[in-house]
Amino acid sequence: MIDVETMTPAVIDAALDRAAMLLVSGGNTFVLNERLHRAGLREALRRRIDDGLPVVAFSAGTNLCGVNVLTSNDMNVCATTHFDGLGIVRYSFNVHYPIETAQRADRDERLRHYQAFHANPILAIEDGAWLSVDRDGMRLRRGRCWLWEKGAEPRVLEAGAALPR
Repeated sequence: MIDVETMTPAVIDAALDRAAMLLVSGGNTFVLNERLHRAGLREALRRRIDDGLPVVAFSAGTNLCGVNVLTSNDMNVCATTHFDGLGIVRYSFNVHYPIETAQRADRDERLRHYQAFHANPILAIEDGAWLSVDRDGMRLRRGRCWLWEKGAEPRVLEAGAALPR
């Protein structure tokens, strides 16, 4: 367990050296990202992930794995100015994506606004879906997600779909 609020960088580094896996939980995406930046952990985590440390992330933790956290559903309650994610993949994420089309209207509008300024694709993931990522690419293992690519309508991907990393 790493607590960036109470642990020193040396203790955190030692814990990461012993880690067999990194679990990044949910919460407020902007708060989690701000804490990583304040603790100076972003680059250390990225380096270990690149060296093969497995990551399990859910909810806000998934958002942190992307290019940036600007597609989060959360409010920036901590007024962070750090929006870059861990960049494990070339996508940004939108988690808890509603299944019903009518419930997605506001969210879809926000994602379209994001794409007006950013070229990277977005994966909007429904609850219960999960992705696996390895050096060769990504695969949707369960559920559905919607792939948003700039200049195109979002398209639904079903379990089994492969994506470039």
